[in-house]
Amino acid sequence: MRARDIAISLTVHAAVIGTAAGLYRRPSPAPEARVVPISFELVEPLEPLAPLASLPPPEPLEPLEFPEPPEPIDSSAPTESLEALDPLEDLDIPEPPEPLPPLASPEPLPPDPLEPIAPLASLDPPEQLDVERAKVLSDPVALSRIVPSYPRSARRRGHEGMVVVEVSVADDGSVTDAALLSSCGHSELDAAALEAVRTASFAPATEDGAAVSGRLRMTFEFRLD
Repeated sequence: MRARDIAISLTVHAAVIGTAAGLYRRPSPAPEARVVPISFELVEPLEPLAPLASLPPPEPLEPLEFPEPPEPIDSSAPTESLEALDPLEDLDIPEPPEPLPPLASPEPLPPDPLEPIAPLASLDPPEQLDVERAKVLSDPVALSRIVPSYPRSARRRGHEGMVVVEVSVADDGSVTDAALLSSCGHSELDAAALEAVRTASFAPATEDGAAVSGRLRMTFEFRLD
């Protein structure tokens, strides 16, 4: 039955294909009848599949064990009244102890008068010290920046060094003396430092606001850039 259905289906498809080919065929001046051979092959029906092997039935499960329910309480049984029970019946209460005798009041002590405190010895007034009033001193101050001239001979030779000079200033601000305290090792630099100090202007030293003579130490460093 199945082979017959397949043959009919192939025949119908062949006719449809032939009709479609005739419709889309290019026109020719003299159409000719053309037969398209179709070959087909019958296919044998497939054998039915073998049934699946039957599985063994599962083992029966063991029934679950439940604990036995507790016995019901018989509510009709008479119960003892709580008021009939005496909670203090079985307690052994000791007797209270005898009260202690009152303590004897101590005898009052006789008053012991305190000795009067001796008056403090009067202190002698401190001796007045003859302290001189501190004096306020200030050193002389240069009125402008002192810059010694760098000698050309020292520049040409590359001489450098540090010179320390002490200058004495009168109460009118004039320089009375200039001494060399530390030489740099080059006479031309020492002389330039002394000359700069002698020609400078100073404010005199003061003592309690009054102008007095004083001394000032100054340091000059000669260095080539």
